Amino acid sequence: MNRSTKFDAHLQRTRKPESRLEKFRRRSSRLASRLIGHKDVSPKKRILARLAKESDVHFIQIGSFDGETGDPLRRLIKKHRWKGVLVEPMRASFERLETLYAGCDHVVLENSAVGDRDGEVDFWYLDPAGAAVLPPWYKQISSFSKEHVLKHADYCPEIEEYVTSCRVNSITWGTLLEKHDLGRINLLHIDAEGFDYEIIKQVDLGPNRPAVILYEDVHLSDEDRAACQGLLEDAGYLCSDDGFDCIAVDSSQAHLNA
Repeated sequence: MNRSTKFDAHLQRTRKPESRLEKFRRRSSRLASRLIGHKDVSPKKRILARLAKESDVHFIQIGSFDGETGDPLRRLIKKHRWKGVLVEPMRASFERLETLYAGCDHVVLENSAVGDRDGEVDFWYLDPAGAAVLPPWYKQISSFSKEHVLKHADYCPEIEEYVTSCRVNSITWGTLLEKHDLGRINLLHIDAEGFDYEIIKQVDLGPNRPAVILYEDVHLSDEDRAACQGLLEDAGYLCSDDGFDCIAVDSSQAHLNA
């Protein structure tokens, strides 16, 4: 995403300071890049690039937002005509998805949240009325949990004043698969603001499991982060965590991990 100088300055003021571990990971990645002569050695990008070589990729993306901001799949979906479903509960973001993917007959859009039940639920977000004082990324914060939204007060104390909710449609993983007649998928991408592990627990990790699962784990507690990776590793996945996202690859798909 292109950022103006003003945006960069604001981001620097509001960004949470890096931990020692985060600094180590960032510097190690840069060093590795220099040593092997690549600009980016991110396992996430490497695995997605290898997946793009597959002839017929089917995907599900949960938490698509606007389809552009921070989205690692958009270019691949359009360039390689990946077939799949993009799931987004917030109406304003969903309408941007509709515009972005207009005329793309290889994707289906689902205006829902993936939760633990079917039906309408409360969904928490930040009111655009506070745009002048909220961080530039405030539209990306929406969740089943009001407490999760309030956690971002460390970046902007005014957040509490603008927390509000709306009713959205919620469907379970099973209902999503049944509604769209989805069989085996190659890629599951989840960006669910701390609800990622709860979704992964609903996924059948048996013989028809996704070849690749990419999910955001930065908002998970240490306990849930470890439990989620443990669940996937016990099912036969190899996990790589960059401190923000975790990408898990079915160990039987050796060509993706090579």
